[in-house]
Amino acid sequence: MEKKIQNYLHLYLGCEYRIRYIDYQVGEYTVWSKLTAARLSKLEDLSIAEIQIQLLPLSDITEEEMKELWHIVFKRPFHPTGRILSSYLQDKKNPRWILMSGVERLGIQLNGDIWADSDLHNWPMNPHLNTMYLLKQGFDLFGLIEAGLAIDKTKNI
Repeated sequence: MEKKIQNYLHLYLGCEYRIRYIDYQVGEYTVWSKLTAARLSKLEDLSIAEIQIQLLPLSDITEEEMKELWHIVFKRPFHPTGRILSSYLQDKKNPRWILMSGVERLGIQLNGDIWADSDLHNWPMNPHLNTMYLLKQGFDLFGLIEAGLAIDKTKNI
């Protein structure tokens, strides 16, 4: 199934996007703007080549954002004595970060999956809240950068 940017735009309200216009008198020019619900309805008729959204790869998640996910899952701040372990470089097949505090662990995988456990028991959580947080932060959870439908924000400064 071919990916179309129009199928994902509504998930990224508040993110920056760019549109390329071609004016026969002025030439080609690009306009950057923030994606709002009002603008979204006007963008639905544009072709894929005319609009690109600017997103972050999940590999660029910050420690503060990881700690915010901890707070969303465990409903309390990440303890100052907690540790953040990264297997991003060691395990190329399953890159992830693990936040540990006491007997509780939170795993953030590079593909967007999030899991939690406490003393080897699964922790009940609402995955929709985690996904909503990551989308609000502008992380690419659908491979849009690799598909050429989004711009990597870290490389387009």
